[in-house]
Amino acid sequence: MEDFNNQMNGEFKKEKSLDELIKEQNEIENSELKKIQEPLENMQKIELTGKHDLENVVNKRIYKPGNLIRHEGISLPISALIHSVKQLPPRKHIFRGINNPGLGVFFGPSKSGKTTMVECLMLLQAAGQAEFLEEPMHIPHRRVLFISLEEYFIKRTERNELQVEFVRNNYHVDDGWENNYFVVGENAPRYLLSDEDRSKIEAEIESIEPSIVVIDSLSRLTIDPIEESSIAIKIMKWLRALADKFAITVIVIHHTHKIDDEPLTMAKMAGSRIIGQELDFMLGVNKLSNGNRYLKDVAYRYHPDDQEKVLSFSINDSRFVEPLGFRSEYDLINGTKEEELNPSDETVKQFILTYTKGDSSIIIEHKTLHSELVESEKPERLSGPTLHACLGRLERYKFIKKIKRGEYRLVSDQ
Repeated sequence: MEDFNNQMNGEFKKEKSLDELIKEQNEIENSELKKIQEPLENMQKIELTGKHDLENVVNKRIYKPGNLIRHEGISLPISALIHSVKQLPPRKHIFRGINNPGLGVFFGPSKSGKTTMVECLMLLQAAGQAEFLEEPMHIPHRRVLFISLEEYFIKRTERNELQVEFVRNNYHVDDGWENNYFVVGENAPRYLLSDEDRSKIEAEIESIEPSIVVIDSLSRLTIDPIEESSIAIKIMKWLRALADKFAITVIVIHHTHKIDDEPLTMAKMAGSRIIGQELDFMLGVNKLSNGNRYLKDVAYRYHPDDQEKVLSFSINDSRFVEPLGFRSEYDLINGTKEEELNPSDETVKQFILTYTKGDSSIIIEHKTLHSELVESEKPERLSGPTLHACLGRLERYKFIKKIKRGEYRLVSDQ
């Protein structure tokens, strides 16, 4: 009835035609475009040097190459950001997918060798070595800081002394290299719970200026359950701020839930899923009930993590990690004995075959192997620890047999 009355009073409006709607929309767009163009024409322009100079030209709201218009907001054209990043020095990964600067974890079950693994990595960083576990390693600069919160300093220092001596005896190092490795002493707090505690750590980082900081472990940063997202967010916010503020790599040692001979995955890491979301790299260290230990690429933000096999390793009497070879995680968990030779093993194997001419009665001494394979100027030369690990694998593979200290022969004629 109301519509009828409106129609009778001449108030009932006819629907607009398609042409009328298009015309109206164009008028609105032209009006908005003028509002953008007029203030931009009056804005001061700044020049960018180099062949990638940019210019903001408002033409139907599209930026085109030329000079960059001054902009006070948080965004800018992607071309400008690409140009800016290209002026920065290239960033290399420290080891595998560990980026610098960055934030990540080595995680695994208790007593799996996580701390020992990271200690060895940091010691070789401090010593200026180019390899770790027979894999390439990049050193941002050699000073590192290890914030050990879980262990009492005396036992930890006794282990570190053995490790330092192993590096000194097995690597080419300069005098005083160990002064690049800083570790907290007896006066350090055992937990980092208060702003005051964390400020002490930040002051230490500012004073020492390390390229890498290790915190052992995540559970010492709170007494509250890290399964709660609010607690995890607070912890991860501080750790990320450390990495960003000082442009360093922060490595945190972390635990898993209780696992029984299961593959290492992100889901096994203790705490809220927030923790995993904030990390740039996650490396797993596992020890199985059959004694097998291995290192696994679990996840990386800026590096491939599709490695099909894990690196089996052992810990020697000097508390230093030694690679045993790449294996299937499934095979390690199920205790199969298959072990694959890597290219370094093949280099040593072929040298022994050439030297002995396949005769199992001929003895080859370790000093000969060291002279020809480690001290050699050839591009394929090995490090001392790599040669040691290769000989161990060739023994387990039953290719050679140790007669006595420093002497080997073939198990059988070849």
